[in-house]
Amino acid sequence: MIKIKPSVIANQKMTYARENKLHIRIDCSDGINDLLLPECCSKADLAEYPQDNTLLDELVLYWKQAAEIRKDMLLLGNGSQQLLYLVNKLLIEKGTDVLGYAPQYSSYGSDVVFCGGAYRACSTGENYRFEAARLLEQMKSTDTVIYIDNPNNPTGQCIALEQIEYIVKEAAKDHICVLVDEAYGEYMPVENSAVTLIKEYDNIIVLRTFSKGFGLAGLRLGYLVSNPEIIREMKKLTTPYDGNILARRMGVRVLKEKNFLLNLRKTVRSIKLPILYTSFTHLKIACTDLHVPILLFSHVDPDFELAEALAEKGLGTVSGQNFYCLGANAVRMRIPTRGDLDEVLKILRKIDQMK
Repeated sequence: MIKIKPSVIANQKMTYARENKLHIRIDCSDGINDLLLPECCSKADLAEYPQDNTLLDELVLYWKQAAEIRKDMLLLGNGSQQLLYLVNKLLIEKGTDVLGYAPQYSSYGSDVVFCGGAYRACSTGENYRFEAARLLEQMKSTDTVIYIDNPNNPTGQCIALEQIEYIVKEAAKDHICVLVDEAYGEYMPVENSAVTLIKEYDNIIVLRTFSKGFGLAGLRLGYLVSNPEIIREMKKLTTPYDGNILARRMGVRVLKEKNFLLNLRKTVRSIKLPILYTSFTHLKIACTDLHVPILLFSHVDPDFELAEALAEKGLGTVSGQNFYCLGANAVRMRIPTRGDLDEVLKILRKIDQMK
């Protein structure tokens, strides 16, 4: 079992929120208004708290082709960002050691520090290629969490499941939790997801979101997959109401669109290929996957303000200064729409000529 904070294990949650009301005919328990609603809301069916678990059933079906999961292995959240913070609430306290690698999603490491923990980032290999052996060399028995985002943000590279399993297996020897953030997971095959490892290992937590691949960022919906024991402890720290009614309904609907993700990956590939095939002199693209819609550019001059230069040409990106171990000469860029591709390539070529 992973190193859950003793204060969480020792205490029971005091709450009157109920997930199961099967035998209730007249419910006067929840603090809702079912007497009179504003006219604009009366037909939207939003007066009650979100308790419909149809989305959990649909997620079990969604993963059936690659992994056997049950509803008691799932936890809904208001986006995977909230769930990342919830994991830290479960595991991180003053003096907790967390190992990640650089570059990766930096908000997680920042929250570790805010929780009193110590985050350290292992360097990656040539051209930012992830190497499991390199990370495990930095692992300590005192670590509580190893954080891996797959696909990686900001490079857009996919880490092979074999590497993830190698890390999980070694970390299990010291009861270290491997937290796999699959925010961009819909851009890789489900067979490469760490969700497929959960039945065999009890030291893994996987996060997913509907914000990236499924395009529901405005609804704030995500979910966490882990073994039931971890889910039970995490439920002490949250409510059964996370994931609003509209978000849950849309989540069910997008999961039913069977060919959508395949078409999405094909679209990403067709737009990303021309960028990767473009010859640059001063710009370099980090190791990346053809089907993930982000990539990392860096300028050979370490003092070159790449995000600022691109912005002056009308192209918005995220500066490398927002990631551990990157500088102002790097940017994370989301691939453009097909209609904007030619203009983006034109801007990149102009910047490439600058020294």
